[in-house]
Amino acid sequence: MIDALTVALMLLGFLFFLATSVGIIRFPDFFCRMHAAGKGDTLSTVLILGSLALYNLSHLTGETLLVSVKIVFIAVFIFILRPPKEPG
Repeated sequence: MIDALTVALMLLGFLFFLATSVGIIRFPDFFCRMHAAGKGDTLSTVLILGSLALYNLSHLTGETLLVSVKIVFIAVFIFILRPPKEPG
């Protein structure tokens, strides 16, 4: 069950990376491209890091728990430091 959820989160993260790449190529101006890059990269990175932490927790020992906590901290810092939302 955990492996299936891990694979689903990983694929969803890669799907958002793909959509971000397409948005960067297809959007007409600089600001639209930056919006696609900022929002898509943040969400896809958090999804992929979440799946890695979940997979690491499926083999629970003291060492893997510490590594999973570090991965979650990295995901939280990326989420906090993401580009701000545009006004309006």
